[in-house]
Amino acid sequence: MLEELFLQIRSVRKHQLEISNYQTKTMTAAINVLSKLVDRQAKILEEISISSKVRQLQYEALKELILLLSQQQQKILKALLNKNNSL
Repeated sequence: MLEELFLQIRSVRKHQLEISNYQTKTMTAAINVLSKLVDRQAKILEEISISSKVRQLQYEALKELILLLSQQQQKILKALLNKNNSL
């Protein structure tokens, strides 16, 4: 009877070990999936950051261009007024 009890305990331990191994494999797979998702998210965030910087540079360039055009327009108007006044 004692031997049968030891066999039962051994069987339970073996079964527990199998469950633990399966859980470990499952967790490893889940960690790998999460790791890939985090890597993808990091790449997306980097692309968003780069895109944002490009848009900011485009905005700054456009702002400078508008300022230069405005200054040029003022100079042209001033020159036209001076020419008109001299006639």
